[in-house]
Amino acid sequence: MTRRRFNRQRESNEGMALLIVLGYVAAMTALSTTFLACVHRAADVNGDLKRSVLTTAIAEGGVHKAMAALLLDEAYRGESNTPLGNGSFSVTVDPDGEGYRIYAVALYGGIAMPLYQVNLEVRITAASERWSIVEWRQESDPRPRGESTV
Repeated sequence: MTRRRFNRQRESNEGMALLIVLGYVAAMTALSTTFLACVHRAADVNGDLKRSVLTTAIAEGGVHKAMAALLLDEAYRGESNTPLGNGSFSVTVDPDGEGYRIYAVALYGGIAMPLYQVNLEVRITAASERWSIVEWRQESDPRPRGESTV
């Protein structure tokens, strides 16, 4: 009789060990899922920062190209959809009293479905064969993947 009692107690302990192992597996699954979600979120933030910096550089490239073109030809008024890097820019130049206003729109990731857009408005004045930047305004517009601006 003692032997049966011992066998029953042993069987109930084996069931308890199984529950402990299942609980441990469930906890590890939850922790690893949380960790992967945090890593994915950090990667998205890093990608957005990269797109923002690259798109701003494309817009600034458009402004600098317009400034160089104005030194060569005062009649220059801009250009559209000029490819640069992984994006493109459009520039419009308007005379403004003693200088010019340059409007640049940069798109990163394609014209039809850009991933990021930066708008720059720069006011410049001539200072002995060089340009002086008097005013600088920038707007950034992150686009969700697949959303078109056109």
